[in-house]
Amino acid sequence: MTSYVSPVSFTTIAQSIPPNVFAEMDRKVAAAVAGGADVIDLAKGNPDAFPADFIRDVAKRAVDDPANARYSPFDGKPGFLQAAEHWYRDTYGVDLDWKTQLFAVEGAVDGLAALFAVLVSPGDAVAYADPYYPSYHCMTVMSRAEEILLPSLPERGFLPDLDAVPADTWERVKVLVLNYPNNPTGAQAPREFLERAIELAHEHHFAIVQDFAYAGLGVDTQQVSILSLPGAFDVAVEVCSLSKMYAMAGWRAGFIAGNDDIVSHVK
Repeated sequence: MTSYVSPVSFTTIAQSIPPNVFAEMDRKVAAAVAGGADVIDLAKGNPDAFPADFIRDVAKRAVDDPANARYSPFDGKPGFLQAAEHWYRDTYGVDLDWKTQLFAVEGAVDGLAALFAVLVSPGDAVAYADPYYPSYHCMTVMSRAEEILLPSLPERGFLPDLDAVPADTWERVKVLVLNYPNNPTGAQAPREFLERAIELAHEHHFAIVQDFAYAGLGVDTQQVSILSLPGAFDVAVEVCSLSKMYAMAGWRAGFIAGNDDIVSHVK
């Protein structure tokens, strides 16, 4: 098959984005399987379950509903947003207004990309724990922002030491990205850790984006929602996905919840 070269040069941003790590892993897995290897593939973190019967039954009926062949409401279907509102209340004791503090997105990564688009400008600083989910790096590069990596070491339960970060560094931070339960370490963040992050955000005037893609998958106890803590709505939003907790990775469904000013700008 003939390949072709673009007649124009690509943007600086496009040229700076690293190769997709998951696509590279897929190629390596395919090559190993072709070579006869029995591969356990943890690359993209696909759930090992299947959506429950009631989920698939509702989806099958929805295909025959003419309303679903039309563009959906811009913010997301009210029923979906109200279900998210009820889930927060029932699971975490968090009261949300589905009309102003929730927004439907096509999976957590879509929500994260939208948040980076409205919060991070060239020259801003974005902080997150290292090791990290690769998308945070790519989104920071695309925003032409500075990365501040917070080491997450085994002796600290793979949690960064927030108080080891100098105050002048926190003053430069525009967004702190948290991800608990964490990919790739599996760490969970205790209430005190999240409370300290909220205190620092108030003190140094940065926003917190909690990537809550692994909500509901706690090992010993369930992860605390950052929105359930005092002062969180002043500084934080949480990004949830149905991919992991409902084994619906290919369905691309999720939502952003929290600070209504941030949510409105994402909309």
